[in-house]
Formats: sequence, structure tokens, C-alpha cells
Amino acid sequence: MHLARFPRIKLCHTPTPLEAMPNLTRHLGGPQLYVKRDLTGLGLGGNKVRKLEFLLGEAQKLRADTIITTGATQSNHVRQTAAACAKLGLKCVILLEERVDKMPHEYHTSGNVLLNRLLGAEVSRLPANADIASAMESIAHDLRAQGRNPYLIPVGGSNALGALGYCACAVEILAQANEANLRIDRVVIASGSGGTHDGLVTGLAALNSGIPVLGISVNRPRKQQEELVFQLVKETSQLLGLESSIRRDAVVVNSDYCRTGLWCTDRRNGRRGETNGEAGRDSARPRLHRKSNGGTDGPYSQGQIFEGKERTLRPYRRHSGAVCLRKHFFLTRHPFLSPEE
Repeated sequence: MHLARFPRIKLCHTPTPLEAMPNLTRHLGGPQLYVKRDLTGLGLGGNKVRKLEFLLGEAQKLRADTIITTGATQSNHVRQTAAACAKLGLKCVILLEERVDKMPHEYHTSGNVLLNRLLGAEVSRLPANADIASAMESIAHDLRAQGRNPYLIPVGGSNALGALGYCACAVEILAQANEANLRIDRVVIASGSGGTHDGLVTGLAALNSGIPVLGISVNRPRKQQEELVFQLVKETSQLLGLESSIRRDAVVVNSDYCRTGLWCTDRRNGRRGETNGEAGRDSARPRLHRKSNGGTDGPYSQGQIFEGKERTLRPYRRHSGAVCLRKHFFLTRHPFLSPEE
């Protein structure tokens, strides 16, 4: 897997740590848990920076001067893209999709929205379920008419090229595991737009690691999410020129903790927003993770994801090997979101 043949811009502070989680391991009664703390540095860090190294590498090769991307109102991908554009001197145009309603004023003006503006991005808003692809193409058409050269990045940076960032991460994880003489039996990740999930499945398969990957869906039913990720896996495998195809059953998703999706109903007040019922911001599980390991899963969807990871790992309590609990979201934006949170 020769990744150096693809254009790439160094943006990440890598390698990121692979750390043992002894307190949580004891709490669950096993298995041995490790966390890949993907504090990638740029724009408060996060998993999308790895994807942006390859996406913006191609944009630079094509001499793009404007980057267009999209995400939800408080998208981390959007914030990381804005930071990368500021670093590289590129104009950044952002389309924010209003996916939730009845949110406080601060939700629309602070957090990542504020950081996007501080980073110099041009921000527009679209209603939920808008035709984002057409809107992006329309902006790109107007920019070309002005003599600019735009480059479009999909939601989450999730396409075959972006997934190379997590093929590279797979190489990094195996190198760290080999150096520590650590056997990894399973990698568990959040699975949303699919690029991170795709990159790890493809990368670990290309390295003949024998390590399965389990995705905890944040917003789609299992079959739908598996098909989304598998399509990306096929595209990434083709881009890499892998000789043997990756089997469909290599893509495994658990959607038991998705409930009604990433945007669920807060049972306390009936407000629809970025919560996940009992697995949301008031769940004991994210607090447990913070108190036992000093990690932060964030008050919203990451509570749901952590719940899924914790329950999924219980069957491995007596397993002699190690399980890599892949955590790539830190959501340091949330302290800025609103005073009550």
C-alpha cells in the first residue's frame, strides 16, 4: 500500500498516541482496552484532518484557490476544513445544513459556527434535506465565472481519496501495536459519513492484519450504513489498485444505539436536537469515560457511540487479547456552545 504516490499536505501532528485504558478495563471486567487519541492538532484536531491531507493535496495539485464543503451547523469537519484553508491561504466556502430545529440561539452563533468565522470562512445556510450537491455545484459554477478555481469536498471528507487518511492511520496503528508487542483483536469506531470506517477497513485489509473493524452507526440503520461504507471500500480499493477485493462481510455495523438517528429527541423536554435519549449528553457512560480515563466523548452523539462501544465489548471480557477502542472525536467545541452546557 504505497500512499506516497498520492499528493498529500502535512497537516496532522502524527503519530497520535495509542494508550491503554486500565480504569475502564477494570470497570468492565475486561477486555484490555486501548484508545487511539486522534488529537491531530489543526483546528482543535479531529479525525477529518487526516482526510484533508489527501483531499487538499489533490486540490493543491489542481491549483485550486477555493474550497467548498458542507456539514451540519456544528460540523467538526467544516471547522477543520476552515482551519486547513486558513493555514494554506485558500478561500473557504461553507454550506451549513440546518438539520435540527428548536435549538437555542447560541447553537447557531457559537461553537464551531463562531470558529468558522474566526478562521475566515464564508458561511451560508441551507434548510434540512436541501439538495446540498446541487447547491455546491451552483456555487462552484459562479466562482468559475469569476475566474476562480474551486475544489469540492463532500460531507465529512468521505470519499475514496479522503479515506486514504485512515489507510495511513491503519499503518500507524499497526506500527504502534508491533512496537508495544500488542495484539489487537478488534477495532471499534463511530460510523457516520463512512470515510473513517472505510479507510480503516481497507487499510487493515491491505496490510493483511487480520483485524476486524466494527462501526457503531450514528445515524443510519445497519444495512443502509454497511452498504454506504462498502461502496466506499470498493472505491478506495480501486484507487489503491488492490489485487484482491475486500469481502462484503468485512464491513460490519451495529446500529442498536442509533435509535432514531444522530438527531434524536431529548426525553426530558421533548426537544428535538443533538441528543440521544438515555445515551445522550446526560448519560452516565460519557461521564464514566471522562472520570476513568480523562477522555471526552462530548455531550451529544458521542455518548451514544460510547454506549455502543461499551456494550459491544462486554462479550470479550475473558478474551486474552487486546481490543483497540478507536476514539477519534474529542469535540472540544462544546465548551463554547452555550452557558448551560
